[in-house]
Amino acid sequence: MSSRFRFLPHTADVSFIAYGKTFRDALENAGAALLSTMFDTEEVKKDKGKTITATMSERADTKETMVWYSLQKALSKIDELGVSACGFTVKSLRESTKGYALRYSISYKHASGYHSRFDVKAITPYGLEVNEGKKRWSIKVVMDV
Repeated sequence: MSSRFRFLPHTADVSFIAYGKTFRDALENAGAALLSTMFDTEEVKKDKGKTITATMSERADTKETMVWYSLQKALSKIDELGVSACGFTVKSLRESTKGYALRYSISYKHASGYHSRFDVKAITPYGLEVNEGKKRWSIKVVMDV
């Protein structure tokens, strides 16, 4: 079990809770949990293929919506490219009166090996929670597999 996230019991899908000292850290760790569900990220990193980075942007009114949009967009990009991903990095996160603006990237390879774990179909808004605790933030996510 990672100290950045842990998987939770769920009847039919896959659920996790990600942690961080800040919302930004927790979001980055939620991205890591998504990728760890889909791939053996350490094996993807070791693959001889070249690591490529795709940078994306997202805007949302709430933190919950930002989590949903950004993880779903990362999932869609991985599916579109047909690649094995090994990294999710938050480049910038800004809050304003209009909501939140995020720039983030996924690192991936056209991996020669088979590093797949689960085929994640979607990030579900149902059950998605963002909480600020006394010492850390948490993000709970359910993924449709």
